[in-house]
Amino acid sequence: MPRSLPRFTLRARTATAATRRGRRALTTLAALTTAVAAVLVPGSPAAAAGTIQGIDVSHYQSDSGAISWASVKDGGNMFAIAKATEGVTYTDPGFSANYGGAGSAGMIRGAYHFARPDTSSGDAVNEANHFLAVAGSYNPAGKLPPVLDLETYGGLGVSALVSWTKTWLTTVQNATGRVPIIYTGPSFWQTSMGNSTAFASYPLWIAHYTTASSPTIPGGWSNYTFWQYTSSASVPGVIGNVDRNKYRGSSAALNKLALKSGVTGLVNTGGATLNTRSGPGTSYAVVGSIADGTFVTISCQKSGTSVSGTYGTTSLWDKLSNGQWVSDAYVLTGSSGLVAPAC
Repeated sequence: MPRSLPRFTLRARTATAATRRGRRALTTLAALTTAVAAVLVPGSPAAAAGTIQGIDVSHYQSDSGAISWASVKDGGNMFAIAKATEGVTYTDPGFSANYGGAGSAGMIRGAYHFARPDTSSGDAVNEANHFLAVAGSYNPAGKLPPVLDLETYGGLGVSALVSWTKTWLTTVQNATGRVPIIYTGPSFWQTSMGNSTAFASYPLWIAHYTTASSPTIPGGWSNYTFWQYTSSASVPGVIGNVDRNKYRGSSAALNKLALKSGVTGLVNTGGATLNTRSGPGTSYAVVGSIADGTFVTISCQKSGTSVSGTYGTTSLWDKLSNGQWVSDAYVLTGSSGLVAPAC
């Protein structure tokens, strides 16, 4: 991604989530599948899986001339990911304009951090905090999870680099409530990361320029989430070449990944109505109620009073799109832990 090195320059060192609520199936869920799809992607028909295109950019592109983001979108690109930071001090000078422009054009957008791992104390945490300070909040609808661009090893051995990567990812996930995306290439991962399988639960953005119909997938991942398949695409609105990518899923799945439609859950109380409250706990006032079997949109989650419900005992509380709160113990989302950003 960085233009200080030719793309694609991932180098070998020698050369330079089980379902939380699978406890019982809801008989109502199958009948309401159509309603879920309507909640996730209101409006136009969903794009077919594997056909969704997007670009990633840094100041390298905007230095050649301002990007016309409306033209980029009209040219068939649904998402854009902009370089935000590098190392512990560098901020990409094009980030604000690129990230803001993509959002103003109505595109799904994201931000990435180019890793510069080294042996200094606390480097992974310092790089994570620098990225967080620049990239901003991860609650807004339409924003992809944070991205770690990992393609240099900084002199670290395999075990040290694996540890560095875990620390960066954990720091960012704890701060944002989002599971970060890992960007890398097959050769780098197999060599500098020892083909580690410890990160297979993270979404993979693989960079592999090949004439094959699919990229090489390293490290125990079953498949890619994003595939950067060229660095020399010609895209309307961008002067010169630009990296182009495919998203493997459907437009509905991409919207969900970017929280564009919120995270959808199904209220399951066994027939009773569910109280909604003004805050994340039973000490907050009851401000309304929701009927059993209703789909709700969760904007973020927060720990509060523990409640025992259909799905066991949990201290997680879901903030709904209307600003009211319900206990997560009564909401089926089909995921473990946080399914939306931390509030």
